[in-house]
Amino acid sequence: MLHNPVVDTMMVRKSIRRFQDKVPTEEVVEAIVRAGQQAPFAYQLCSLLLCRNAAENPFHAPLLFTFCVDSHRLERVMALRGWKMVTNDLSLLLFGIQDASLLGENMVIAAESLGLGSCYLGSTPYRAAEIVEEYALPPRVFPLVQLAMGYPAEDPPPRPRYPLEFTLFEDRYPEMGDEMVREAIFDALGPIGGLRVLDLFAGTGAMGLEALSRGVRECVFVEEDPRVCAVLKANIAALEYEPHSQVINAGYLHALRILARGGPGFDLLFLDPPYRMLSEVEGLLMPLLPSVLADGGVAVVEGGRATEVTLGGDPVFDRTYGDTRVVMVKMRRTAT
Repeated sequence: MLHNPVVDTMMVRKSIRRFQDKVPTEEVVEAIVRAGQQAPFAYQLCSLLLCRNAAENPFHAPLLFTFCVDSHRLERVMALRGWKMVTNDLSLLLFGIQDASLLGENMVIAAESLGLGSCYLGSTPYRAAEIVEEYALPPRVFPLVQLAMGYPAEDPPPRPRYPLEFTLFEDRYPEMGDEMVREAIFDALGPIGGLRVLDLFAGTGAMGLEALSRGVRECVFVEEDPRVCAVLKANIAALEYEPHSQVINAGYLHALRILARGGPGFDLLFLDPPYRMLSEVEGLLMPLLPSVLADGGVAVVEGGRATEVTLGGDPVFDRTYGDTRVVMVKMRRTAT
């Protein structure tokens, strides 16, 4: 892969949620916003709000930007010139979303180049009424996304990303088979050699066996159905993974209580229950998770498209493809 200062800055970008008290100067703020304005807009159908109230801003960030889809400003300019709007609202909305997104991304890159970090707040549209009132927004201005920004007080690793071959499809879109999705999950996890893995709802062991093929130290498989368990054991034997495998033929709660006696020794947890059970499983699993998953360990959860799951941890990966949603959650016990 080619490298230069701009590309290298973009490749190590990560979300920052802890900021220094240091306040960016007016010169820095101006440079970031002006860089944002140079994005390749369609119609400049976006505007920008700024709040410097660190005490109230999310994560106590010294800067909070709100990116708005803004057709009000365009309509005022056209009215002054005696022009008539002939496009439709859907087109204005779509172009406005594009423009606001491009403005934001240019600003993020410019901020990174100046030593600042940032974190997008994707819940902004669900707080639109509150934001409209707070900033006295006129009709036809919609708050799309917010961006907390400042000098970082932490240095987390970049979040996992899909491999290039799962992102760039040339000539035609491929069929998303199970093997392709599984490969993408493990590539997003990165190197896992030497880790200790727990595969709940293991079935015939697809995820755990893939982990063993990538060099994990041990995988504990939990499967309740005795007939499925027999197939799982046969698969492990056929691949000669018995020295690094343990199979527990029990329900997941009973198995977790047994495993918890050994302390939080697992680095990676695969959780793929029947989709209809996921909400129930999350509620029952959360109190037990700190007893089995190490600090900094990751739970990989597979569910349906509408899955909403955090397991009480920090989601570091969230992607949907087909009817499956994959969420990776990091377990943290230390205060941040």
